[in-house]
Amino acid sequence: MTRTSTTVILAVASAALLASCTNDAGSEEVAAAAEPSATAAATTTPPTTTAAALTEYDRYVKLMKDRRIPIRPGTSGTYYSDVSICGQLRDGSLDTWNLATREGVREQDVNGLRITVMVPLLCPDMQPAIDAARFGELTQTSILGGKFLVSQTPIEGSPTIQPGTWTTEAAVSDCYWERSDAQGNIIDNNFVSIAPPITVVIADSDSGFTSNDCGKWTRTN
Repeated sequence: MTRTSTTVILAVASAALLASCTNDAGSEEVAAAAEPSATAAATTTPPTTTAAALTEYDRYVKLMKDRRIPIRPGTSGTYYSDVSICGQLRDGSLDTWNLATREGVREQDVNGLRITVMVPLLCPDMQPAIDAARFGELTQTSILGGKFLVSQTPIEGSPTIQPGTWTTEAAVSDCYWERSDAQGNIIDNNFVSIAPPITVVIADSDSGFTSNDCGKWTRTN
């Protein structure tokens, strides 16, 4: 073999080796481009929302939306009012009578329905109070001032007071109270300039009771 032939063979071999290396590098680049990076995958994956990830407020809003109950959003909205109602139920300042009548739970108006729906979420320990307000025999424990019809059961559209023995929560000053019959005639009344807590017995036969500037009354029997 001549020197020229040897040179040609070496040149051909070198060219073939170079072409092979170039093809391997190109294949690796294509494969790398075809395979998505972990960062890209994490960016394009949509976030998942689970019940555990939602705040109590979010669950409250969703619950009311699902039940089509109107609420006021925001920090001064209905959610915070309902949290306060839970607190009043727990400390006893909102009794089943007022829950049933003033808050509309017995009649299931919009306000009463919302309270009924929110209790299992915000204060499930108060469910017995809801059940009593809706279906139980109501016992009134306190009233504030005003004019009341006397009845054992709530009278729709009118403030009602149950017959019984009622005592003011504190000493009174310039307090006026009045018991009246079905014709509006005064059965008994008194204007108290100043005195320790006073007691009034409202009879089953009474039809009306009025209290002005006497503060809170509590039923004692």
